[in-house]
Order: sequence, then C-alpha cells, then structure tokens
Amino acid sequence: TGLTPDTAYAYEVVAVDAAGNRSHAAAGSISTSAVEGAPSRPGTLLGTPDFHSIALTWGTSADNLGVSGYQVLRDDGIIATVSGTSYTDSNLARGTSYTYQVKAIDAAGNVSEPATLVISTLGFEDWLDLHDIAGQTGGDSDHGGLDNLTEYHLGLDPNNPSDDLSFHITVGRSGTNLTVAFPSLVATGNYHLH
Repeated sequence: TGLTPDTAYAYEVVAVDAAGNRSHAAAGSISTSAVEGAPSRPGTLLGTPDFHSIALTWGTSADNLGVSGYQVLRDDGIIATVSGTSYTDSNLARGTSYTYQVKAIDAAGNVSEPATLVISTLGFEDWLDLHDIAGQTGGDSDHGGLDNLTEYHLGLDPNNPSDDLSFHITVGRSGTNLTVAFPSLVATGNYHLH
C-alpha cells in the first residue's frame, strides 16, 4: 500500500526453510494503475427544509489524490457541482418529497458512492404550525374573508386581516349590455366571483 500511481515496481520472492537455507529469487515487475480508486463516500447528508428550498450539508470525503468537488443530485439528475460541503436547492414546490445524493469527485475524475437523503419541503401542515393555528385547516384565523388554505397558497399571514384581499367590482349598464370593471389585483392566484 501507499504506492505511487502509474509507477513500475520490481519484486523478488525468496523461500527460506527452517534451517535458514534460501532459494533462488523469483523476480518480477508490475506497474500500478494510472487511475486511483474513488474517493470515500461523503459524510452523513443532512437537510434543513423551508417552503421552497432545502439547505444541504454533508461531511468531507477522503482521497489520496484529493477531492476536487462534490456532485449534488436531485431525483437522479445533477443540479450542481460545488467545492464545499453545503448547497441550497431553491425554487422547489411546497410540500414535496425529493431524493438527494452527494458524490465526491477526485482529480482523476473518479466518483464516490453517494450519500443519500429523502426529505420534503414544508407544506400546509407546517404552515399552520408556523402560524400557531394547528387544527384550523379549513378555518379563517383572522376573520378577513379568506380561509387558511387560500392564504397559504397566496403567501399571506393567516393572523393578519389587513393583508387579505378585498376589492370592489363596478357594474354599469349600457343599453342591454353590462360592463364589469375590475381593479388591479396585486396578489397572484385564481380569483372566483360569486
């Protein structure tokens, strides 16, 4: 062990009996491979979820050529190659499960076995807990006119009625036609008229 890659080594083997008599040497030579083995598997992969992102961290890998970077994969597709031991994956769907893998790469391009993690972004139940309104799934916590699920999808605060949407529709009559005028709606989403 501890040999230099891509190097020729000569060996001799001699047999010795109990009396100390030695045989003629059998000689041979062999070269080590130019390619080193793969790096060790990265240390434990951990994740901290948010509603639209997951922050990943992992332990370092070891390799006698030195680790040149880490591949980060989400659901079997490479999403990043980084030099450090952390990465934040953003723009994810809420309440969705993802499978992550991190693989170390060495200077020769060898790739390690993966460290793996299955983790979900935060979802509606987490949002209810965050705002201290567990058990009110279909309720209207702030009595502002929108139920909790609607506020969750619009990114509103369920405990603040002032951020609920309210607007007036103007209806005018011109002959046999009705004209309906809508205000500019700031929040994105689907609007239903009743």
